[in-house]
Amino acid sequence: MKPFLTLLLVTSLLWVQAHDSIPYKMRTFKVSVYTVSGQKITGYLPSITDTSLVISNNQHYLSQFPPKELKTTNLNFNQLELVTVRRKGATGRGILIGSLTGIGTGMIIGLVSGDDHNDNSTFCFFCFTAEEKALMGGLAGGILGGLVGGIIGALAHKQFPIGGNKPAFDKMRLSILEKIGRVPLE
Repeated sequence: MKPFLTLLLVTSLLWVQAHDSIPYKMRTFKVSVYTVSGQKITGYLPSITDTSLVISNNQHYLSQFPPKELKTTNLNFNQLELVTVRRKGATGRGILIGSLTGIGTGMIIGLVSGDDHNDNSTFCFFCFTAEEKALMGGLAGGILGGLVGGIIGALAHKQFPIGGNKPAFDKMRLSILEKIGRVPLE
């Protein structure tokens, strides 16, 4: 038994050693950049360096090295006044999450409320079973949750006032890199 446990321990340590890096999340970001000169540039964020923001008109996920064939515009930190960043597909994700949450909540409320009992002494026009209430609650909750989630997803963005300031640019850079799991060791 001891040799087996030793082998298991060594194997697990080797496996942990081989998987020590954080997985890279492939995310696409839409950006709107307002320059110091008053120009507005919109596009996608394929890369961000120590001193500049790389913007492309073509959709590409954020990576350290974007493809060479990707036509990009580099903006140095001292050219940036305000940067607005949002994830692509945030509205759709908001609708999906809101709908699923609303369906689940509505169904649970419908089931917990139980059956309506008609003791035949009074006329009950709206008497429903718990399953019928769960179905109606799930439908209503899904529609309402999807609507609220879509609105929240559409409004979800983050603004970074840079003003040509390197520390403000570094703060923005770290915030974006945290979203994809690649925080530089600085």
